[in-house]
Amino acid sequence: MTAHLSDERLNELRQRCNAEVWFGLSQEEACALVGEVERLRAGRPPIVALCGSTRFREEFAAANQHLTRQGVIVLAPGVFAHSGDPLTDEEKTRLDELHKRKIDLADEVLVVSDESGYYGDSTRSEIAYAEQQGKPVRYLVGGDHD
Repeated sequence: MTAHLSDERLNELRQRCNAEVWFGLSQEEACALVGEVERLRAGRPPIVALCGSTRFREEFAAANQHLTRQGVIVLAPGVFAHSGDPLTDEEKTRLDELHKRKIDLADEVLVVSDESGYYGDSTRSEIAYAEQQGKPVRYLVGGDHD
């Protein structure tokens, strides 16, 4: 099936992914299907961008390890300002933009939190951006990896 999928057809599927309903699927299901087709076509594992408050360094590390062991390519923050890594305002602005590019590369976004389910304004902004790009967004609260 993937050998016969043209670039034109794949672009058409991407556009339909942004439609409200696609053959009876929700937008999230349609986007996941398009992502799966792209992965099969590229012959690569899925790519997940981790988002969340940088106060949850340990939760990020656990999610990264779990997904990596599952064969997933993980894109995650590399600086954890709310966990003590020094960061200037200029660096924060630059890293926020860098993280959006990670979301662009990802097939889906996983929002990481502790048991409280907390995420702040930066994370809300990343979620909104991911949704605008048609990326499925899932939530991981308190280390529940299933």
